[in-house]
Amino acid sequence: DVFAVAGGWYEVGEIRRARGDLDGAEAAYREAHALGRDPQPGLALLRLAQGRVDAARTSIATAIATFGRSRLECAPLHAAQVDIARAAGERDTAVASADEVTDTAARFESIGLRAVGLQVQGAVSLARGESVVALASLRAACIAWNELDAPYEAARTRVLLADAYALLDDADAAERERAAARSCFERLGATADLRSLAAVAGS
Repeated sequence: DVFAVAGGWYEVGEIRRARGDLDGAEAAYREAHALGRDPQPGLALLRLAQGRVDAARTSIATAIATFGRSRLECAPLHAAQVDIARAAGERDTAVASADEVTDTAARFESIGLRAVGLQVQGAVSLARGESVVALASLRAACIAWNELDAPYEAARTRVLLADAYALLDDADAAERERAAARSCFERLGATADLRSLAAVAGS
């Protein structure tokens, strides 16, 4: 089945991107696209990982604007737009996309999407400097990811939790969350996330 193969290439791209193999991820996304699988939102997130924020912003905005399938299927694009908009300093766009993910999760009663919604709402609250509000959303997201046996997503949420604790000057709790995230990333070989954590520690 060509569509199954295309989906497989997309997943390879996702794994390579998480492992920091950006060239390999680019090649995998291209294979997926050639076989008929839309490479978004992975490709836009790849541009962000490459430091090409403007390209990432344009890529995800175009993907959302031209998306022709259901609202539920569009939710991952909005989740990606939250990360990209935060990096671009576009808070209003991040808030709108986070609200879209949350509303879609509630409408379709999707447990996995609810976890995504909690995570992106926490990220938006964090960007606003609302540390206590962010903590509530991010703690709930982390619990949801663990219940869904999704360790990578839980670890990424822990990184955001660490940032929220840091804003509250709770250095001990922040380091505890970072240590737990680091351990998971090492176990999964998530090199890109490990580099981001190291950059935070260095700063």
